[in-house]
Amino acid sequence: MDREEAKKIFKKLAASYPSWKVDKDIAESWIEELETADAENCWANVSEHIRTSKFAPSLAEIIRPNERIEAKREIERTREMIRRQDEERKDIPKDPPWVREGISRQAWMQRLLAEKRAEAQ
Repeated sequence: MDREEAKKIFKKLAASYPSWKVDKDIAESWIEELETADAENCWANVSEHIRTSKFAPSLAEIIRPNERIEAKREIERTREMIRRQDEERKDIPKDPPWVREGISRQAWMQRLLAEKRAEAQ
C-alpha cells in the first residue's frame, strides 16, 4: 500500500473514533506499518471493525490477514490450478499406447520388456 492510502486508513479510523487519542508520532508509526501491509486486507479489517466495535482497533487488528479475502484468494488460486490442469489434460492421449499402435496389450508389453532388457545390457 502506498503512503497516501495508509494516511486515508488512519484518517478514517481517527474520524470513526473521535475519542481515540493520537499524536503525530503515533500516526507516523501507524502509517509506516500500514505501508508494508496488504491494502485490501487493511481496508476490509477497518470496515469490519468500524461496523462491529465501539472501541478503536489496535494496529495488529488492522494489518492481519482478513479471513474473507484470504478465502476468496484461495478460491481463485484453486480455480486457476484446475484450469491449468484441464489445459494439461487436453494434451494427454485418451487411448492407451497399444490401442494407438494398433496391437494387443500383451504384444505391447512384450515389446516394452524386450526394449528395457536391451537397454540394461
